Amino acid sequence: MKKLIICIILVCSLILGKFSFLQAQNTAIYINPDNNYRLAKELFEKEKYGAALQKFTSVIASVNDPESSLQINAEYYAAFCALELFHDDAEYRLLSFVKNHPDNPKAKQAYFQIGKFQYRQKAYDKAIEAFEKVDIFNLNNEEFGEYYFKKGFSYYKTNQFEKAKADFYKIKDSDSGYAPVG
Repeated sequence: MKKLIICIILVCSLILGKFSFLQAQNTAIYINPDNNYRLAKELFEKEKYGAALQKFTSVIASVNDPESSLQINAEYYAAFCALELFHDDAEYRLLSFVKNHPDNPKAKQAYFQIGKFQYRQKAYDKAIEAFEKVDIFNLNNEEFGEYYFKKGFSYYKTNQFEKAKADFYKIKDSDSGYAPVG
């Protein structure tokens, strides 16, 4: 009888051991930084910024290599998500990104996001300062229109009318949502 109980315990522990091994393999797939980054980008593109921010944050924590392009991109998108979610640390995150990765192409894009943030805060002088650091050649058509409109309006609000006029003129005939209608 004792041998039967020992055999049953042994068989059960082998079966449970096998299942815990399978579960461990399954978990490894879900914590893979590349997979988390892909999932975070999908969430970001669907404008699910809260969930994307969590995934990008987990990528940053799991990679932990300041030179890794995966971590650098995750830092940028996490900061962008924080900005879209109106987090208090959003501007700090973007400025830290620019400071830590000044040569990264996304640094110039970060200035565009900082400019938009400052514009939204009605801090027009700071918005101009950020917008002037943007590389306009990295902007798509809609961003191009938004850039010149918001920079032009910031100039207007700071009584720099000639600069405002020049920026508004650049989008006058464009097909962006910021061009005049009619």
